[in-house]
Amino acid sequence: MSDILKLNGSDSKQFVFAYKNIYYAVRLSVIEEVEEAITLLDSPLPDELVVGLVSHRGLAIPVIDPSKLLNPLKSNIPKNPSIVILQEDGFKLAILMEKFYKILHLPFQKIKENESEKSFLAALSMTEGKSLAILYDKLILKHYKNIFKMQLALKSDEDTLTKKNFQEAATEKFIFFTIQKLNFGVPISEVMEVLEGLEVTPLFKVEPMLRGLINLRGKIIPCLDVSIYLDLPPRTLNENAKFVILQQDGLEVALCVDSISKMKEIDKTSIQAAEEVLNGTISEYTSGVLQYQKQTLLMISAKNLIHANVLKKYSLREG
Repeated sequence: MSDILKLNGSDSKQFVFAYKNIYYAVRLSVIEEVEEAITLLDSPLPDELVVGLVSHRGLAIPVIDPSKLLNPLKSNIPKNPSIVILQEDGFKLAILMEKFYKILHLPFQKIKENESEKSFLAALSMTEGKSLAILYDKLILKHYKNIFKMQLALKSDEDTLTKKNFQEAATEKFIFFTIQKLNFGVPISEVMEVLEGLEVTPLFKVEPMLRGLINLRGKIIPCLDVSIYLDLPPRTLNENAKFVILQQDGLEVALCVDSISKMKEIDKTSIQAAEEVLNGTISEYTSGVLQYQKQTLLMISAKNLIHANVLKKYSLREG
């Protein structure tokens, strides 16, 4: 038997995170959200990877330690660790993490022949000089789904299904990021990658928001900095600078940010229209404002940024 693991289209987007000095990648499409400072509960399951359970929206979700894929010896678990929650076909599983690293395009094809169901490591690679373990998340989810069958006990009556469908239609996954002490959000569907250390070629006598141009795998895209519209100093563009690559209508821009903070599923109906609460130019590049856990987030509009008047002669289509 052969099993083809082929990552293309949406599955080529990989969420990369760090844990115990190793970087791991899972498909962005299976990530529900990232949780910080969780309380880890004891697990009754005698499994070398499962280190405990976490309560998430009424479900007991198994938590696995990815470092044991590379070294099965017992390792210390941080107190109140962070986790990334994966979800596919109604089943949820959490993986220990220390910090989000970036979103990468990792198109590859790997043939797995005559391997057991515990072959959870799809490939080993490198990213910017760092070791990268690409996890076979589909197989991991399938394996633990078979074990934790009770997590799948759902009511099948029509009212429950209708409510579930409504909730799914009203929610969307967002990445949260910061610029100084201000918080922002952008839908995952509008994010192509999250990168750092890109070289920016400066431009002169242009709008302050346009910091320069970036060569992204042979395509020239504008690098934007909205700090000026927030009465903040320009972002520092050095080897540690972070960029959220936004895409819309076949075009891309790189937005300078300070840090990536979270990934969450948000009720879209809780986002207020930008014109109701914002003034000034920044309102032109946002789709709304969200109050979330005592924080105010500006929701960035990739479409409005990409089609800004100041970028028309720098937004280049492929070919």
